[in-house]
Amino acid sequence: MNGGFKFNTAISAMMELINHLYDYKGDAAAKTPILREGVEALVKLLGPFAPHVAAEMWSRFGEGELLDAGWPKHDPALMKADAVEIAIQVNGKLRGRVNVPVGLEEAAIRELPKTDEKIGKMVSPESILKVVWVKDKLANFIVKTS
Repeated sequence: MNGGFKFNTAISAMMELINHLYDYKGDAAAKTPILREGVEALVKLLGPFAPHVAAEMWSRFGEGELLDAGWPKHDPALMKADAVEIAIQVNGKLRGRVNVPVGLEEAAIRELPKTDEKIGKMVSPESILKVVWVKDKLANFIVKTS
């Protein structure tokens, strides 16, 4: 077998889902139907790895057979973020991270030192020689050193 199976990646993703469900359950605004949907999805995902345990868990939901339940579905529209965290570098050295709207253009990035207090402390607008902008990932301000 050349590539091998990567079961650890799938199990790790299920553990992340469990952690998110625990966090959600502890939230005061948590809603039971959403929590139940998350747990049902987790049981469906567990099926190929631990079929007997998952089938027993599914039977406790009173939903029939796990094999007839189908695979969890997702809505790609719900996965789109309005903001993204980008790295801020000054002369190639990481100096922090800030949240900016998704799809922000380079012209707006050049204005960050004027509008964002945290970046303004690191970079003065007059000292900027160049800005290296990797959309939705990184802004590197090349500045004059005194």
